[in-house]
Amino acid sequence: MSTQNKADGATPAPALEMLNISKSFPGVRALRDVSMAVQAAEVHALVGENGAGKSTLIKIATGAQQPDEGRVIMEGQQVATVDRAGMWARGMRCIYQERQVVPDLSVAENVLLDDLPRRRGLIDWRTMRRIAAERLDRLGIELDPDRPVRGLSVAQLQLIEVARALSDDARLVVMDEPTAALHRSEVARLFEVVRALRASGVAVLYISHHLDEIFELADSVTVLRDGAVVDSVPIDGLSTATLTEMMFGRRVEQAKADRHPVEGKTVIALDRVSLPGSLQDVDLEIRAGEVLVVTGGLGSGTSELAAVVTGATAATQGDVTMAGAGVIKGRRATAERVALLPADRKRRGLLLDESVLTNITLGALGRRGSPVIDPRKTRALAARLAKLGGVKAANIDVKVRTLSGGNQQKVMVGRWLDEPRDVIVIDEPTAGIDISSKFEIYEQVRQLAADGAAVLVCTTDFQEVGQLADRVVVLRDGQIVAELSGSEATEHHLIEVEAAA
Repeated sequence: MSTQNKADGATPAPALEMLNISKSFPGVRALRDVSMAVQAAEVHALVGENGAGKSTLIKIATGAQQPDEGRVIMEGQQVATVDRAGMWARGMRCIYQERQVVPDLSVAENVLLDDLPRRRGLIDWRTMRRIAAERLDRLGIELDPDRPVRGLSVAQLQLIEVARALSDDARLVVMDEPTAALHRSEVARLFEVVRALRASGVAVLYISHHLDEIFELADSVTVLRDGAVVDSVPIDGLSTATLTEMMFGRRVEQAKADRHPVEGKTVIALDRVSLPGSLQDVDLEIRAGEVLVVTGGLGSGTSELAAVVTGATAATQGDVTMAGAGVIKGRRATAERVALLPADRKRRGLLLDESVLTNITLGALGRRGSPVIDPRKTRALAARLAKLGGVKAANIDVKVRTLSGGNQQKVMVGRWLDEPRDVIVIDEPTAGIDISSKFEIYEQVRQLAADGAAVLVCTTDFQEVGQLADRVVVLRDGQIVAELSGSEATEHHLIEVEAAA
């Protein structure tokens, strides 16, 4: 394969080529002889289930990791040493799935973190603020460039990272799950920016588990499965069914859950609960045997509601009462009866440097509270919970950090599959998770309710609401604006309800 530009009039060299890339970690072959090319002025999608090798391939492309074998080529020139500084100098920009921000610096400093303008050897603060403001304006972001990043929302942090990638000398922009934390209006603006990048000749490598985004934006797609390329093809002519079958090697179908009114007893009740800037006069009952989904756009108050129900955050007004226990005052009051699966699984839900065994048995060990642990029984319990949860790992002794996002989430869910809790609160259950893993988690959530738990799911993903809910409550600006049955909660209807509220 020639990697040099040909004579005038010939097809230009790809913006990025990765040729015969292989990479192994202890006990895992992450990539096997992977080759792909991203053309200039195209949006090239990279898809595959969790654990397919996408993140490893992106880290190699950007210089964060080194391949065991293979070559990286940009615009026809082989890159002798692939490192972050060198790839940046060649025009590669990357928006990583995990935030890359410095909380104690300003918005402007974070936007230009890798390329602070200098004058006579010193940082040119005025130019920095001007460039940062221009990039923020391009994205429609209303943020003071001098504001400290600490305290900003997840969505705002994500948009800052997008703004960082929009430098004038960018030749290739890698976007890894860029919409995971964005509201629908922000997603629409991001799509406009992606199209503008393509129109200006910039290549975009776009990674997402949302296939609707792939079909809306991409010109072509590369599919990874088990660390190898299945195919690289134009997006035209593909269907969702064909693409998912390429990703998983089988047809992926979701059995619709039976949705029905649940007449179980009220386990937790909220009476005119308020939280400044987040919730206002919320009345709500959570019933045994029911999946109640609370949904709305980002900033609507869904995560704050989850924190109030679990006692992690105290309501400033109103009462949260639990059957048989009275008014909830703090997390300790709910610890034995309420399980929480937080949205930020990496920072709040898992011990990343501990094993699957340790993480998946946290619920059981916390309930027993005994200082004496039987290692043999604990291993047997961990193996059983991992199997129930469908966790894919080489063994239960591997660190959770090494698992894909979907399998990390399955560890959190699996923790409660054999542990009695009156209430299970799950905040953003499938963020950054592939379709097949989503469906498995939906089934597990439904099973928790079938076993008698009151399940509260807080999500901003309208697509998954109808897959889960017996009953749906819609929030906007911290207030309940609608209550629907699960069968009524189509994505289109929820968008209409939110817009009309």
